Amino acid sequence: DFEDDIQTGDSPNMLTLNQIRFALFSKAKKVNKGLLEEIQRSVFEGIRYPADMAASVLSLINRDGNLSRPRMGLLKAYLRRNYKEVLGVGLDRANSNKMYLCGRLFAVARKVQEDGARRDINRTLFDRYFKQVRISPEATIPKVRDSYEYYLKKVKNPGRYGKEMTEIITLMDGSYPAGHQDSRNQIMFLMGFDDQYNNFFKKNSDKTVGQAKETEDQNEEKAKEAV
Repeated sequence: DFEDDIQTGDSPNMLTLNQIRFALFSKAKKVNKGLLEEIQRSVFEGIRYPADMAASVLSLINRDGNLSRPRMGLLKAYLRRNYKEVLGVGLDRANSNKMYLCGRLFAVARKVQEDGARRDINRTLFDRYFKQVRISPEATIPKVRDSYEYYLKKVKNPGRYGKEMTEIITLMDGSYPAGHQDSRNQIMFLMGFDDQYNNFFKKNSDKTVGQAKETEDQNEEKAKEAV
């Protein structure tokens, strides 16, 4: 059902009609009531989502680069129902779809630049290539990898990123998708990018939680000893 289709993370996604509206239309753009009605029909009748739903979300992402949970949920729902794509929740290390892998690669390169840059950058890797790389990955990935190699030398923990990149390149098997990518493939790229990039922060969060629990346990032991 719709709630299952839109799941993108550990916490359940519950989209209201207003959230769907904001995910589809910019403030300056008039709401397409016909499209909203088509989506509602798809939700209630379990039929394919309209292609314009994906096109509208992609258009907004092209404009502002915002991968909000409602937007990503709608795109994931589109792939799951319309193309029967098997998409889990969170990073899928076994996914060998090349556009998913290209998205993962771009996420690693972006994070390496963020961690390795010693000053603010006028135009980041994300600014330069985010749209271009998912439309023409074969032509763009070499530039992305050049940036990755440059900033990898500047990060404190290159092994962490090197392990991720090696895994991705191995699954990629020596080639990138050629030509202009359609909306389905562009969405697969976004899934890989979003899963990989968020996974960096999830690991840090899990580590922080573990450290907090360890500190809490130590404090309890000290309190018992004091008594």
